[in-house]
This record gives sequence, C-alpha cells and structure tokens, in this order.
Amino acid sequence: MARGTAGLFDLRLVIAALFAVYGVVLVVVGLGFTDDADLAKADGWNVNLWSGAGMVVVAAVFGAWTALRPLVVPDPEDVTEGEGVDARERDI
Repeated sequence: MARGTAGLFDLRLVIAALFAVYGVVLVVVGLGFTDDADLAKADGWNVNLWSGAGMVVVAAVFGAWTALRPLVVPDPEDVTEGEGVDARERDI
C-alpha cells in the first residue's frame, strides 16, 4: 500500500505557523515598544516579551512534532472497504 504525508494540510503545521507569527509580533512589541508605564502595570514583568517567547517555543515544538511524526495518509485507490478504520469506529 502506497502512503503519503499530509504535508501542508497537517493541522499541527497551521497551528505552529499561527503561534510563530503571533509570537514574533509579541517579541517585537515587547522588545521595542514597551515603556516603563507598561512595565509598572505588570509589576516589572515584560508580559509581551515573555508571552511571545513562549509562543515561539510552542511553535517550534509543534513544528518539530510535525517533522518528526508526519501524518501518514494512504492513497484513496489503495483503501479497501473497512481497511484503515479503527474497530471502535466500525461498531458505531
């Protein structure tokens, strides 16, 4: 049976891209556009910077997960009736 990967259609990759974009934006805002008044509101903690860094890390984890364990999709013409269906799903 020939198999392929989901590639760009893998939802984990979409989630990684969204986390990366928002994380980079927050890191830029945290580094370049945070003043002392903003830091005083957060008790001296640069919330944008640390939240953005956390989001970039989450994006890297999702990207690594997608690369290391790709979603394998069988070719439609190779799938016979009932094959590839979990036993729990057949009983429904």
